[in-house]
Order: sequence, then structure tokens, then C-alpha cells
Amino acid sequence: MKKNNSRKSVIQQLSKRFQTTIIGSLARFEDQFGYLWGLNSDKELTDRQKEFLDLWEYTRTSILNHGNNQMRDAIDEVVDYLEQETDIARHRLTFINPLNKQDHHREE
Repeated sequence: MKKNNSRKSVIQQLSKRFQTTIIGSLARFEDQFGYLWGLNSDKELTDRQKEFLDLWEYTRTSILNHGNNQMRDAIDEVVDYLEQETDIARHRLTFINPLNKQDHHREE
């Protein structure tokens, strides 16, 4: 991965990773269980397959909504953290130990 420390890039990468995780997970579930609702079938759906399709569509929507909410919350937390780090960096204080002669320069 290219090193790019810009705030916008970090947010975009975080968002993309959340989306990829959610969609990839749903796709794997469809690959394994899609036959239950007639996925990739040209035949008319049975009543049972229609029930599974309704259940899957509800579940898929719930997963997407939950994932998107979690993504927004995570991005908000990252933005808050980055803003705090920026504020701290702007107002950095240097403390000098008066007992350490290397850090403490006195004119004699």
C-alpha cells in the first residue's frame, strides 16, 4: 500500500475497507446459500424459495445498514482522533529538566 498520510486518503481507505468487507461477506454467503432462494436458477421460484428470498433480502439490508452505521461511527472516531493529534502537534510544549546539564544551558 502506498504511503499517503493525508486525512482524506485515510478516510477513503477506511471506508473502502469497510465496504469491501461487508460486500465480500454477503457475496460469500450468497455463494454458499443462494440456492435456497433460487440464485442463478432460470426456473420459477417455489413458495419456499420465495420465503427464503424475502428472508435473505431483509437480512442483507439489515447487514448493509448495520455495516454502514458502523463505518460512519468508525470514520467519525478517526476524524476526531486526527483532529486531536493535529491540535496537540500545533501546541507542543518542550519541558526542560533543570537537573540535566545537556538540556539546560545557562550563561555563566
